[in-house]
Amino acid sequence: MSLREPQSTFEQEVAKKRTRLAQLEAPMLRALEYQKSDEYKAESLQVLQKIARVVSSGTMNRDQALMTIGRIQQMLDDWKAPEAIIAEYDSIRATLNRT
Repeated sequence: MSLREPQSTFEQEVAKKRTRLAQLEAPMLRALEYQKSDEYKAESLQVLQKIARVVSSGTMNRDQALMTIGRIQQMLDDWKAPEAIIAEYDSIRATLNRT
């Protein structure tokens, strides 16, 4: 039988957040480095150029436009992935700092 009292819900949540923060630390640092890279800058430019082409093109039919928009959405999701990791890390860290 353990002498230690069961953890409160609050303590359990804090422990989960600390675990998640530790899991995100390395990916967050890689994401920050990636955002400084030439590859990220090139991808950013490519996404913006593709959006500009779709917006300026009046010759696409509805199906072509929808397919292109789908591809652009996927590119944007991939492009924004590092920011999502950084945002989650910062959010958890800020929550833990308030506790």
